[in-house]
Amino acid sequence: MALEGKNVNLASAIVRLLGFRPLAVDEIVGLGSVNHVFVVDTSHGRLVVRFGRDPLSAEGFAKEAYCLRLAAAHGIPSPEVVAEGEADAVGYLVQTYVDGANGEGQRSLDLWRQLGAYAKRIHSVPLDDSAPRELFPRFGRDPEENWRRHVAYNLAELSPQDPLVKLGVYGIEQQTAIGEKFNSLRSHPFQFGLLHGDLSPRNTILPPSGPPVLLDWGSATVGIAPHTELQGLIAEHEERGDPALSELGAFADGLEVDLDAMLPVLHDLVLLHHLDLIRWAIDRRPDRLDQVAAQARNTVQRCLRRSYRDRDL
Repeated sequence: MALEGKNVNLASAIVRLLGFRPLAVDEIVGLGSVNHVFVVDTSHGRLVVRFGRDPLSAEGFAKEAYCLRLAAAHGIPSPEVVAEGEADAVGYLVQTYVDGANGEGQRSLDLWRQLGAYAKRIHSVPLDDSAPRELFPRFGRDPEENWRRHVAYNLAELSPQDPLVKLGVYGIEQQTAIGEKFNSLRSHPFQFGLLHGDLSPRNTILPPSGPPVLLDWGSATVGIAPHTELQGLIAEHEERGDPALSELGAFADGLEVDLDAMLPVLHDLVLLHHLDLIRWAIDRRPDRLDQVAAQARNTVQRCLRRSYRDRDL
């Protein structure tokens, strides 16, 4: 209860920093696994205040603020950014409140198709030098060079001393097959662009009228388009059965891509992502290593066992 009160007080303090008087503060529970999300009624209208749950995460909201503004400028319905900054050493983002229902409670194939169309538009958005560093992966701002170095790094880690073998993520006898898949990815003719990173109905608001409003750019990055958007959805489908196969098909329709033809590459990308994520945990977040490795083991083995001759999920 004391922690809840502290979070409410911080949300109120952030609003006061902006010159508004908070009248009521309510946390939205169940829709923010990474951030606390508060709806604050103020003397000048209703606002949404977001700040991180993880005290070890140093990432602020400059990336999200940038993407929200960029999306709105390119015709993707988005909340308006009111402010982005830091209070009590905690990064925060304040945005306008969008009236409507969360898309998770009103899922439909049409909504998934619209999300695919948003993804296609997002991928074509040009970026300039003002794009924050946080949007780009660890090897720099050139997407193609970043990708080459990313794959090369993961290939170089495939050795008899690879700690992922000791962790039981894969067996040493599987290392050659993994290397072949990564080499295939390295030579694949990918395209690159801006990615939302978490396109799903839960990250939309359906207003009383008009198109869905897209939320939460916390996972945004510059990378392989459209494969990166799809690989996360494929992994979630295989792990949890959600999204459903029909929803994946609708999303692909909105993207205007042939999902069946992309599946072999998508599964190799899922494999690369999970192995790389464990290496990140070893280097940067050893406190999360056991959790990340446990989550990855089944997915890695599924990707290695999969036959691409039958292209179904």
